[in-house]
Amino acid sequence: MKNLFRLLLVATVISVVASGLVYYFYDRYNLPIELQNYLHNRRSDVLSSYNKIFTCEMVLGFVLSTISFIGLYFFWRPARVLYCMSIAIGILIGLDPHYGPEVLPQLEGLLDNINSILSGVILCLIFTPPIKQLFANKTVAQ
Repeated sequence: MKNLFRLLLVATVISVVASGLVYYFYDRYNLPIELQNYLHNRRSDVLSSYNKIFTCEMVLGFVLSTISFIGLYFFWRPARVLYCMSIAIGILIGLDPHYGPEVLPQLEGLLDNINSILSGVILCLIFTPPIKQLFANKTVAQ
């Protein structure tokens, strides 16, 4: 069960990385020109004070996610709380009215949905037996 959980974590990381790569290198160029312009204008407003706050939120979420994934991989007990916090930050960022509508091309939307499903499964597993017992151990799992 331990190896299956770790495989699930790795699959989630691969899904997030693939979604990011699709976002930056491939799929946005397949959108209609109006949506491409919208995405370009949305990204070009980097110097506003709001975007600095948004960037800080994103960096905090990234750091928490990275630490929590590493901790979850090694069954570090505080990683469960950090994982919940990183999910909460992601939800708050998505609910921010200044963020505006999100345009997701098909492939990126698919990967984003897969990532959401995997994150939900991980969230369930870390608080239910038998995975929950692996976090109860005082030693780091090998």
